[in-house]
Amino acid sequence: MPNDPFVDVATLSSLGPIRYLDARDQATFEAGHAPGAVRVPVDEWDKAAKAGDIGFNKTAYWDHALGSLGVGPSALAVTYDGGQMTNAARVWFMLQYSASRPSF
Repeated sequence: MPNDPFVDVATLSSLGPIRYLDARDQATFEAGHAPGAVRVPVDEWDKAAKAGDIGFNKTAYWDHALGSLGVGPSALAVTYDGGQMTNAARVWFMLQYSASRPSF
């Protein structure tokens, strides 16, 4: 698995199984997305991360949120957005946080 958070599109096929996570809004996702991609509800995740009753401490929430998108140890997760890299970066952070927990 690469350590660099940025991946060149040309190298994707050499990385093994990949789960594409689309961090764009619903309308843009519906207009077209990478084959097999799932849309990440970034705004929902952001609210959950900031909520006092969830935050990042409620691991069951995050395990479910990531698992429902097919994110797990069997495939490399690649996130993308519309080019601004802000939402993709937010998703990357959440993935890094989840991967560092022993329960995931």
